[in-house]
Amino acid sequence: MERILLIGGRGISEVFVRLLKKNGITNIGLISATPQTTEVNAKKLTDKYSVAVYPIANPKTATKKFSPDGVIIASPNYSHGDYLNYFINSATPILCEKPLFWKKDLSTESIEEYFRFLKEHKTSKIFLNTTSRYLARAVKNQISKYSGSSSFEFIFNTHGREKYENIGIDLLPHAFSILHELFGYKRITQIHSDFSSFKFNTTFKYGKLNVGFYLSENVKLDKYFTFSIDDNRFERVQSGKGDTYSLYLVNSANKTSTSIEDPFDTSVQRLLNCNKKSASDVDDFLLARQNMLDTFQIYSTSKS
Repeated sequence: MERILLIGGRGISEVFVRLLKKNGITNIGLISATPQTTEVNAKKLTDKYSVAVYPIANPKTATKKFSPDGVIIASPNYSHGDYLNYFINSATPILCEKPLFWKKDLSTESIEEYFRFLKEHKTSKIFLNTTSRYLARAVKNQISKYSGSSSFEFIFNTHGREKYENIGIDLLPHAFSILHELFGYKRITQIHSDFSSFKFNTTFKYGKLNVGFYLSENVKLDKYFTFSIDDNRFERVQSGKGDTYSLYLVNSANKTSTSIEDPFDTSVQRLLNCNKKSASDVDDFLLARQNMLDTFQIYSTSKS
């Protein structure tokens, strides 16, 4: 791939621009919320990362004048659906931030209807940026017979800006990406959820597994990311920034530390290499569907 269209412009978009440059992509198109913000964001990104970021007016202009080889959707989740609708049948591979899409009047039926639409019309490969699942993969060789475990707990505090139930929309996809990676897809029952301005907590049965997610977005607390399978606890440890960024998973039982490749870089490389015949990664259509259905089931219960 030589040309990538980035939809967003701020926040996580900066990470994508840095990693695209690292992976040899020097032609980046950008669409932001308005033509004015697109111009401003494109200049800031160009100046900061010394890479060509071109302001693009809209998806139609992108298709005709920029002709992207791949698309990264990193805009607010309520806008994902419109961009997916445009690019899904263009045979242009798409890397999309989690959740795949969202809207206020969402329902299980509307989620299923949209995925039926995607299944019928999509020619593009879909990759979902659920980076936490790569940490789950690192523990599979450290625990024998983890699939027969009785409990799973995930604790996550970020410095995000979401409040109340919106914390769930933001962070539940992370939690479920780990659960799906380790235990596959199971039926959810016995849900108990509560939330406040800074936290979203939920417990439920996942098949026979007892699950607890304890999620928060609070700048007054240190960032924290840990999950446990029965008595086996793992903590994410990060150091450095930008090109010096390093990521480790620490096993609290034996204090061993496993180095993890930058999950964002892994996601970007999956997109850039998806058309190579040797690529073994299938797209994330089924994962994106199940992640959304499970996230919505917990979210909708908290709203009732």
